[in-house]
Amino acid sequence: MKTLYNYLLIIVFLSFVGLTKNFSQKKTNPKKILAEAKEYIRVQEWHHAYELYKEYHKLVPSIDNLYELGVLCIKMKNKEKEALSYFQQVLRSGKQYEKIYFYMARAYHINNKFDSAIMYYNMYKANLIGGKVHDDIKPDMLDLYIMQCNTGKKLIQRPIDVKVTNIGPAINTKYHEFAPLVSADETRLIFTTRRPRHPHDKTHDIYNEYSEDIYMSEKGPDGEWKPAKRMDAPINSTGHDASIALSPDGQYLYLYRGQNMSDNRLAGDIYYSVWQDSTWSEPKPMPKGINSRYWEPSASITENEMTFFFTSDRPDPNAQGGRDIYMVRKLPNGEWAEPKNLGPPINTPYDEDGPFIHSNGRTLYFSSNGKNSMGGFDIFISHYNPEKDTWSEPQNLGYPINTAEDDIYFVWSADGVRGYFSSEREDSYGETDIYVVSIPEKELNLIVMKGKVYDEESGKPLGATIEVIDNEKQKTVLVSNSNEFNGRYAIVLPPYRNYGIRVGKNGYLFKSFNINIPDQFEYLEIIENIGLKKLLKDNSQEAVTVQYETLNNMFFSPENEVKVESESELNRLKMLLDADESLELEIAVHTDNSQDSLVSLFISQARADAIVNTLKSLGADEKRIVGIGYGSRFPIASNETEEGRKANNRVEYITVKRKEEVSKDHHEDDHHHHYVTKTTPFVDYFAVRPELKLGSKETELKIEKPEIEIKEIKREEAKPGYKLDLKYTIRFQTGTSRLEPSANKAIEEILAYLRKYPRLVLEVAGHTDNIGEASYNQKLSEKRAAAVAQVLVYRGISKDRLKIVGYGEEKPIADNSTPEGREKNRRTEFTAISWGLDNQE
Repeated sequence: MKTLYNYLLIIVFLSFVGLTKNFSQKKTNPKKILAEAKEYIRVQEWHHAYELYKEYHKLVPSIDNLYELGVLCIKMKNKEKEALSYFQQVLRSGKQYEKIYFYMARAYHINNKFDSAIMYYNMYKANLIGGKVHDDIKPDMLDLYIMQCNTGKKLIQRPIDVKVTNIGPAINTKYHEFAPLVSADETRLIFTTRRPRHPHDKTHDIYNEYSEDIYMSEKGPDGEWKPAKRMDAPINSTGHDASIALSPDGQYLYLYRGQNMSDNRLAGDIYYSVWQDSTWSEPKPMPKGINSRYWEPSASITENEMTFFFTSDRPDPNAQGGRDIYMVRKLPNGEWAEPKNLGPPINTPYDEDGPFIHSNGRTLYFSSNGKNSMGGFDIFISHYNPEKDTWSEPQNLGYPINTAEDDIYFVWSADGVRGYFSSEREDSYGETDIYVVSIPEKELNLIVMKGKVYDEESGKPLGATIEVIDNEKQKTVLVSNSNEFNGRYAIVLPPYRNYGIRVGKNGYLFKSFNINIPDQFEYLEIIENIGLKKLLKDNSQEAVTVQYETLNNMFFSPENEVKVESESELNRLKMLLDADESLELEIAVHTDNSQDSLVSLFISQARADAIVNTLKSLGADEKRIVGIGYGSRFPIASNETEEGRKANNRVEYITVKRKEEVSKDHHEDDHHHHYVTKTTPFVDYFAVRPELKLGSKETELKIEKPEIEIKEIKREEAKPGYKLDLKYTIRFQTGTSRLEPSANKAIEEILAYLRKYPRLVLEVAGHTDNIGEASYNQKLSEKRAAAVAQVLVYRGISKDRLKIVGYGEEKPIADNSTPEGREKNRRTEFTAISWGLDNQE
């Protein structure tokens, strides 16, 4: 046994010596190194060729090698500075190469050295024999490059005040990463990469690169992106799979899948997958017309999912050249119409790609490598005029968003403050990386409402329909759905409209919400976790079952008539009544105590009668409807604040179900309001709202102690300049004004102060750390203060009681040289401007 063991050791040793000898010979044999390098060049494996040429140059130094190394640097990109160094040595040697000036120009151009690039482009043109360019350079390419350099010179002289950062190693690698997509709440990032699938992956495409795969990363509690993971099948297949669009609610993922064409041309189609049962469905192709036998590599869809933008290189009669952007609208029957080439000024004789349609449905971002680019693909913006059916002349987003490299696949975060895109820059980890641009002063006052829908009794998630109505126009602007398996939903809404939002599911009472912020000044994120009550069935153990919900989209004229803005809410109520003939419906109207109790009773009853009459006019069964006005006797909040009074002025709908043996005539007729009207309620109101009942027929409100206890402010402390000593703080992640969930308690604490001291006026001050330019930090601090103030205004605080101020990096409270210190400095603080304590309790 020992002899066999020694024998095996000898074999292993001799094999190792042989391998080492072969490896050594390869490393020291210039001819073999050069031959291998040229083979890598033949198959366009530039990186391998570059490393071998460097090794060859050490053994056999020559000007020819320096020239080849420079050319390889240009082809690899990301090594432009090295290319310049090689070419400068070549020029100093005096040795002539036909394309040396062209490559020098390219190196300077990609390096954003536009004057030098223009000089060398012109030198190349002047030295051409017979004015004919080389076969691998298109005839109009030189003029295009010179125009791009002139564009770059202008843009780089007027840089825009933004912050562009590499998203980091959790996402980016030495391989290509591109086509980022972000969820509405910015907690998920989906992107495409060309990294190997496993250590021994040898799958390559016609360009000798790894196949495209889709990866996803989620944001951790610390606000940082977690290491990205390859998405499972069926999203990824054995071929090319790329992420191209994500619906606002995150339920639909659009992806590109490549095809192997016999003529070696690029081709591929657009597919979509639906999130269901905690996984993505098998991707299905978009219909013919959108897809063709040509190349459709990118797409975007509008907020209401009624208009689809995509890119194609199909030979359309209206095609402008290269890749063009197309638009297609959804027909009333749910099918897609014929695509329309957007034509000039969007499309040019060059390539357009990476469309992204803004949530307003009228602002298009895309990339083009045409004459108004700085070089390669630049990101442009254009606005649609629906009256003229025209697009504005595209504008370059400017430097440093755009560079002389490819800048493409631009998408916005929901708040419009951060843009995610693909680029290749000096700080790239290798090839194309994903970058984030922060634009804190950008005005994008969107409303994002998100959360979960669940069964109120069991807590299980529900797939419910979320309908958004423009109350003034009585028009449905959006229909979305919560996810059946996790209950999640997200809707994005433009500002300055009176929105009625209804969440419903068959067999459940619907809930309604109203969002109406006429003076909205900042992006607003509303988190609503919505519990739906299941309608009790006839086999309930109770003889009479009652349930209630609030109608939050009821509007009345000074004469207490129902305004037209309320009709869609009442139509939904009629649908509930029509769906179950055994259901009775009571409309309960309440007021605050700002008027005499008898006047309040009359007002509430008049409104109840108006609602019942409107329901009758809509065709509802009047025998099953009763309207009751309760005046101010049943408050659910303190009438001492504007927010409380608003809550008390409410309309509730009460559903009543009885067992068959219970007679509908078994109604009490001795209620307190009977002297106002002969209308009799179907049930005692205390059976509906037992939490308001302290004793027999008592109607006093039991106001519970608030969860947030605030410090009592003494009169001697209450002076202008007094800084509120908060138990909770509001912190921000680097480069963002987005409020984290941890800010909710601090918001409640500030609200408690503002409610306790109704005449308190606060300075809301935003602060930053010292990372980045001071002008950028100043704007970011103002956005942070505005983000907090907007939530307070939404919660019922008058904007007149808030002064929004940004101090940038001027007032640190900790050492900015440490991550912990910088985190403390990214904050919002609250200081009293005035109190008015003499008139406060």
